Amino acid sequence: MAGVAHRREEPVYAAKGVTAAEVTMALAERGAAIGAILPAEHELRFSAPGVDPAEVAAAMDTLDTQLSTHLELGTVSVVSLGIARKPALVARALRTLADAGIEPEFVTTTTGRVTVHLAAAQVDEAVRLLHDEFVSSEAGDTGAHTDNTVATVTDLHQAPKGAA
Repeated sequence: MAGVAHRREEPVYAAKGVTAAEVTMALAERGAAIGAILPAEHELRFSAPGVDPAEVAAAMDTLDTQLSTHLELGTVSVVSLGIARKPALVARALRTLADAGIEPEFVTTTTGRVTVHLAAAQVDEAVRLLHDEFVSSEAGDTGAHTDNTVATVTDLHQAPKGAA
């Protein structure tokens, strides 16, 4: 079974001179959770889904770190049990977006989902594309449900549309 979920706004933050543990603790002290963490040589990139950017900034102020915020991002997720253990499905999702000229800022996977951070202006199109690729063709649906967070559910582990 699969679904497509999205957030039209999900900023990505970059903090310099801090560890993942420090950022996570500073947010946790405010009741906020980390979504994804991407350590790099000179900065730590992270997301905090559903947390107001001002709250993230206040948490980072306690660490005396330089914080930059990329506000123009959203996310689209394909949700299905075991999707991360099926690399062909992750590749299929990313290929679908790439074929439409949609490039992710970064991608995260868990056992049950693959999430793509992308330009907020591309979220609705990405939802439609992924819904068409993974949901509509198998369910007989006619369009994406961009007004809801979760789209129609269907069997993702069937052959890709057009495959015999």
